Amino acid sequence: MKAKPFILLMLSLVLLLGLDHGKEVEEYIITFNDHIDEVVLENAHIEIIESFDLFPGVVVQTSRDQLDQLILHSSIHTVEPNIQLTSTSSSSKNWGIEHLNIPQSWDSGYSGKGVKVAVIDSGIATNHSALKVAGGVSMVNYTNSYNDDFGHGTHAAGIIASTASKAPGVAQGVQLYAVKTLDRNGMGRLNDTIRGIEWAVNNGMDIINLSLGTDESHTALRSAVDEAHERGVIIVAAAGNKHSNFDKPMPVQYPARYGSVIAVSALDKNNKIARFSATGAAIELTAPGVDIYSTYLNNRYTHMDGTSMASPFVAGVIALYKEAYPNASNIEIRRLVRNNALDLGAQGRDELFGFGLVQPPIKKGSTDPTLHSFKDVNMNSWAAEHISYLFERNIVTGYDNNQYFKPQDKVRRGQAVAMIGRSSNWDGTQRSTEFPDVRQDYFASGYVLEAINRGVISGYSDGTFGPNNFMTRGQMVKIIGKAYNLEGDYVNTFSDVSETTTGAEALPILVELGIVGGYPDGTFQPNKPISRIQFAVIMARLLNEDLRL
Repeated sequence: MKAKPFILLMLSLVLLLGLDHGKEVEEYIITFNDHIDEVVLENAHIEIIESFDLFPGVVVQTSRDQLDQLILHSSIHTVEPNIQLTSTSSSSKNWGIEHLNIPQSWDSGYSGKGVKVAVIDSGIATNHSALKVAGGVSMVNYTNSYNDDFGHGTHAAGIIASTASKAPGVAQGVQLYAVKTLDRNGMGRLNDTIRGIEWAVNNGMDIINLSLGTDESHTALRSAVDEAHERGVIIVAAAGNKHSNFDKPMPVQYPARYGSVIAVSALDKNNKIARFSATGAAIELTAPGVDIYSTYLNNRYTHMDGTSMASPFVAGVIALYKEAYPNASNIEIRRLVRNNALDLGAQGRDELFGFGLVQPPIKKGSTDPTLHSFKDVNMNSWAAEHISYLFERNIVTGYDNNQYFKPQDKVRRGQAVAMIGRSSNWDGTQRSTEFPDVRQDYFASGYVLEAINRGVISGYSDGTFGPNNFMTRGQMVKIIGKAYNLEGDYVNTFSDVSETTTGAEALPILVELGIVGGYPDGTFQPNKPISRIQFAVIMARLLNEDLRL
């Protein structure tokens, strides 16, 4: 399956419901492995409140004691509290329009005409003279109106589509839809946001803007955005804001951190990363987020700060691309936007600006997103689709501003751990490790620490990790087997693999699943260093059944 004291604006998902044992009745979201197993819930006398369409999941109201009776059932994947969403807004001229060269795109005839954009937020002020709302829905339980009674959604919507000359939006020709999942206090439930995503998918939205986030990963939320992405929707989300201790790095929040979502950081007029902005490896693009002037309640306008402001800038620019290339897929447009971004940091992708400052399309037909590829990976190559799959999900990156992939380069231990960590959504925040050769500033230090703690890989007897040591094919099989729980009994599969060969416990399963293969002479060559192209193909097959042998 397949944000009233004004400080900094950013929606935060805050866990208010714990998993403490007891008989207090609370709401939970249960996800299933294959399909909703109503029988197991009926047997446990647990009633379904609602179910989801994008993935096999339901909302139930029960006590933790009841859940304990079925949490280990084979059909159940996860049980998570139906968390609450909360928002804290702050106020600090929409300089972002000129900063992003948007007028040049307008001069080329682009306005986002015909593109459907859903703002999943606190609604949109339907009586604002600068906003034309094509439709929408309310998911909150006290009103059927999607009219904004908090203000945050209206501000985000104005950045995308305001027609006011004093606060113009990026893409004034879009069809703007209000999906209200937050109430008059900026609060809302996780399941309401998921239902909002479902509504957007089912109603043919091209783009979803999510100026909200949480520090915790939730299976149900990830399932919703992943499925929306698979169905061709482009999802843009704010990276997150610091509300204190601005000198300490803050990792990207969820859902922005998921590979199916475009994570956006915020910068100021000087192209400096905003001091409140979250940063990290998941950052894909950056946009203006400081002192942004946009639409507000009661037909007014106001200034706000936050990555919540940066995200709709990107959503608006993507709408311009969607108009320019109506036949391009969401993956192709995402790739094109990345390639056209203005690189502001270290060459290529970095943890502050991602691929760079988002830039609009300027000249019609100037670039064909379907023709892009790494210069050293032919589009007809047997591995082109696999590499593209991982690249679009932020699992692998290229060199020289993503012009080259270097497919025949050997994979190093640190690189391998980073790719597995990104694909598994581990916390990659750089931090200290026990290894003298893996310092905090090493790009994969966080992933190395996670891999060690999870027992996926170990260091050497001399106390080092060897992040730059080459990974062999056998070692690759071993760590993948451990990372994805794919180990089993040894089976004689290849002539050069025995029971004592590194990775022997996982190799038969990976072969059976069509993830790895051998050479024409019947060997596997477990001691041979694995190349980037080989590792990319294996990782892609692991994550996507359609790419398997």
